[in-house]
Amino acid sequence: RPEPAGGSSMSNAQVFQDQEYLPTNDLVGGLRQQMYQMLTVAQADEKKIADNLLEALEIGLTVKNIEIWMRNRNLHQPEYQEAQLTKLYEEVDELHTNVKMGKCCLDDCGDVMVVAIGAAMRNGNSGREALLQAFNDIKDRKGRMIDGVFVKEQDL
Repeated sequence: RPEPAGGSSMSNAQVFQDQEYLPTNDLVGGLRQQMYQMLTVAQADEKKIADNLLEALEIGLTVKNIEIWMRNRNLHQPEYQEAQLTKLYEEVDELHTNVKMGKCCLDDCGDVMVVAIGAAMRNGNSGREALLQAFNDIKDRKGRMIDGVFVKEQDL
């Protein structure tokens, strides 16, 4: 059973029913192997397309698994928004610290994304919807880099 939100030492600890995770690695790995068997060496461009599609599938499944993880721990409930926003600030601070120190920040980046997906869920959206909205907001944006920060054309 998963540990309740906030740790097991809480007096109001809850026990959650686990929902099964989606088989991301097995599914994507199996599909990649099958696709490669169907494609010949001469079809290198098709293999790149297949890899991109499988990567997108893997990312989508990972977002779904994060949402399942959130629901399994009840972290998608709106009443946890304030505590989870504090957690987001903590995770961003860890990322900032490790980047400044030149340390690997892969886990920190992932932690920020996990908590941000939870924020989307607590506001009635999915992680996928939040990522799509963010991309659609920026995809055609024009601007300039100023001191390492992208500044929108309208703000120049």
